[in-house]
Amino acid sequence: MRRLLFSMLMITIISVSINAQNTQEVNRYALKSGYLKLELSGSTTGTRELWWDDYGEKTCEIEKSETTINMFGMKHIDKTHMLTINVGDTYWTVDYINNTAFKGEIEIYDAAQQFAESMTEEEREDFTNNVLESLGGQKQGTETINGFKCDVFSVMGAKSWLYKGIAIKTTAKIMGIENNEIFVDFKPGSAIPSSRFTPPSEYKYLSGAL
Repeated sequence: MRRLLFSMLMITIISVSINAQNTQEVNRYALKSGYLKLELSGSTTGTRELWWDDYGEKTCEIEKSETTINMFGMKHIDKTHMLTINVGDTYWTVDYINNTAFKGEIEIYDAAQQFAESMTEEEREDFTNNVLESLGGQKQGTETINGFKCDVFSVMGAKSWLYKGIAIKTTAKIMGIENNEIFVDFKPGSAIPSSRFTPPSEYKYLSGAL
């Protein structure tokens, strides 16, 4: 639920951003490359690290966390240690706990790119605002966090602080379940080696699609 909500927030707001050169190319982030480490708290504790290049065309994410669920007087702990790499419309995932790996295509990738590129900057902004409104969300202005001036958005019980398309802080409380993410290390513009976006070769990848 937490990851789905965060993904919705990112898709509706970030995916329509334009790069800093003000071209017609649509990018996920307004920063070409960088590194971000988030500390997770609430029902899920741990860390999530993100490396990206080519304005988000290439991403590598590693999450190591524990989620505690209390239901009907019973306590369940779900551990996660997951690697996710995206390059264009192709993704790889490695579950280090269950020792499984998948490779596949993001089926809506090309359609989403073409849809965004077919609109003007003004139309993209209107589309984003309309999606936010349909979800009961809104832009709440700007706020500076540790020197980074962020746009603040809220939607469906979640609130995110975005610096040039990167969520450096997120809070969510849904049905009494609280989850938070706050950056503890952020290096916007840092060079990322291409090897970071190469999936581990020691795994056999099963096919899949998103």
